[in-house]
Parts: sequence; structure tokens; C-alpha cells
Amino acid sequence: MKKSMWLIYLVAFMGVAGFTAAMPIMPFFVKAMGGSTIDIGMVLGLTALVAVFSGPIVGYYGDHIGRRPVLIASMFGFAAWYACFFFARSMPVVYLGAFIGGIFASGALAVGTAYATDVAGPEKTVAEFTDL
Repeated sequence: MKKSMWLIYLVAFMGVAGFTAAMPIMPFFVKAMGGSTIDIGMVLGLTALVAVFSGPIVGYYGDHIGRRPVLIASMFGFAAWYACFFFARSMPVVYLGAFIGGIFASGALAVGTAYATDVAGPEKTVAEFTDL
């Protein structure tokens, strides 16, 4: 395995681990911020909705400015997402965190997949996708 694949694995792990760790505690977290049950669904739905619409845009930037800078920016975006949830004292900050998380989660997935294709070569592309 090439050294550059470790960046992809790290970014993918950060996205998956962060979202799956936040999902079970989200109802309690939103209730503690004064949100309702509707807000729980809205926060999770906002992350998914933003991810759907921002994926092609972030993928475009990955094609034009380079995949590695976009993946590194995704790492900083994940840090901002986690910081929004950690320092949140009101629901607007929680919504901001969900918005940021959607942008960078989709970017990490789209650009990470493209980067894996570039690095692996045609004979190992399927194996790298399986590992990812």
C-alpha cells in the first residue's frame, strides 16, 4: 500500500467515526440545548442534505486545485464540525455544526474516492475501494 493512501484512510475514519459517534448521543445533546424532537431530525437531516448538494461542488474543487489540499481541508473541516458541537450553547450553533459537517463529510468521500483511484492504478483500484 502506498503512503498516500494513509491520508485517505485517516480522512475516511474521521468522517465515519465522528458521525457514528455523534448519532447516538444527538437526541440527548439537542435536548440539552433546548431543542425539540423536530430539531433532532432537522440536525441529522441537514447534515445529509448539505452532503448531497455539496459533494459535486467539493469534487469540482478537488479536480481543479488538487485532491490532497481538499482532503487536508476536510480534516480541518471535521475539526470545525466537532468544535461546533463541543462548544455549542445554543441550537443555531448546533445547526451550523451540522451544516459544516455535511460539507466536509461529502467532500472527504467524493475526493477521497477519486484520490484512491488516482493513487491505486487500474490494477488495484477495486482492492483500494474495498479497503476504503
